[in-house]
Amino acid sequence: MRRTVSAAALALSASVVLAGCGSDDAATSGSGTGGTGGELRSITVATAPIADYAPLYVGVEQGFFEDHGLSVEFASGRVGTETITSVLSGTNEFAGVAVPPLLVAQSRGLAVSLLTPAGVAPGPDDASGARLLATAASGIDSVDDLAGKTIAVNALQAQAELQARLAIESGGGDPESVQFVEVPFPEMPSALERGDVDAITAVEPFLSTALGAGAVPVADLDRAVPQGTPSTAFFTSAQLAQSDPELVEQFKAAMIESLEFAAANPDAVRAIVPEYSEVTPEIAAQMALPVYGSTVDRSGVESVVEAMQKFGFLDAEPDIDAMLQNAA
Repeated sequence: MRRTVSAAALALSASVVLAGCGSDDAATSGSGTGGTGGELRSITVATAPIADYAPLYVGVEQGFFEDHGLSVEFASGRVGTETITSVLSGTNEFAGVAVPPLLVAQSRGLAVSLLTPAGVAPGPDDASGARLLATAASGIDSVDDLAGKTIAVNALQAQAELQARLAIESGGGDPESVQFVEVPFPEMPSALERGDVDAITAVEPFLSTALGAGAVPVADLDRAVPQGTPSTAFFTSAQLAQSDPELVEQFKAAMIESLEFAAANPDAVRAIVPEYSEVTPEIAAQMALPVYGSTVDRSGVESVVEAMQKFGFLDAEPDIDAMLQNAA
């Protein structure tokens, strides 16, 4: 049986989860052992409404999670710290999040377990799905013009700020000369139009929304790290990985299948994004899709750690071995 994901169904699932479902009991309830013949185990997965996490929704629609004995409910996640807390507390079993907040959490002794990538850094022939944008009238044509300017990021000292700092530095600018302020991704195009900020770090589908409104590219952000480096990932708690390894393996197997399907079927990604992000089908049809990876590039993770240390995002050395112990 293949499961169709409608906007109403996604909204209902999210509201049920946020009302209090998907607690610690969800990790131990159910008796399904995989496949479609047994009872499905219910899990909750939190994500932000960006294109990086589309493979999850595509995988549910295609029935991959049911094939692995899982029934998925969706919860919303705005920034990394909130999402990580929701998983460590057991509110959600799994979530998608940017890699830098996971590394910060691990370095602070929080037991997070990265399972699969979501979006990864593009290659030379791939379109950029994360870009620094300004208005055409701003006079900002390159990173050299950003000194003294304000840049919107979805969370401070997280993925977008890290990429922006790297892009500014590699372009010959000074990342210490700009001010970063928090603005949720969906609100960035409007903030730029109003003049609340001078530039935004836009990801799809909101990148295409901003470009359609007249914003102009200043720099590609997702090329600031080596090709294949995971920018976002799906993770769980180390406690769940230890106490219920079968559930974690079921999720990981379904997620890998979903990522590989999404990478090979861009039309399926474009069709599903409007159902959970509230962008129009017209925007989804023209957006630059993220590059999806299904195995974790450890050297890429190490490059992220190095960049985070350079800019003071880390107070201690993260244990990469521990964080990647259960990774694909």
